[in-house]
Amino acid sequence: MKSLKLLGVVAALAAGTSAFAQQSPTPTASSGLLGQRYVSAAFGVVDLNRFPVDQFGASVGVNLPLTTTVDLGLGYTHSWLESFSDIDSETLVADLTTYFSSGAIKPFGTVAVGYDWNDVDDSSFWVVRAGFEYDVNSRLSTSVSAGYTDDFNSGDGSQWDGAVRANYWVTRSVAAVATVSLIERGHVGYSLGATIRF
Repeated sequence: MKSLKLLGVVAALAAGTSAFAQQSPTPTASSGLLGQRYVSAAFGVVDLNRFPVDQFGASVGVNLPLTTTVDLGLGYTHSWLESFSDIDSETLVADLTTYFSSGAIKPFGTVAVGYDWNDVDDSSFWVVRAGFEYDVNSRLSTSVSAGYTDDFNSGDGSQWDGAVRANYWVTRSVAAVATVSLIERGHVGYSLGATIRF
């Protein structure tokens, strides 16, 4: 079911997920998430436009920089429809993000591939995203981005989305992350999570 993929993609990307690397550079002294090494967890909900139920999901991930300008990501999301506990979906997403610094602003671009499965069907998809991250101060950062998702099958499985994220470091190693996403066809996604830097 296409609607079950919405939260999987949004939550996994909002969590800033990334994968393991043998060697990674020292994280930068930035309040943003780009270039940081951390694990993450998030809970999200999508208010489905013109549907009587909402979609919920929980995601986990890990983020490690490969170089000073490239991050590699991996995330997992379990999502389900409200009042339909037997209608759920699993999503895996791997992403590669490149960025550069221009003072407090970091423009970035992301490409991702993913796989989604449930009791009804399964499919693979791809994502492209572009935006910028801004360091407000030493603890707070925000980012704005736009993304496009499509599956590898024939037919119109595509969708656009826009996302705004705020990240606040509560301690030197723990941050709270909140994301709001506007998804094509009038769906709105909300995600709250935490990251632990290591």
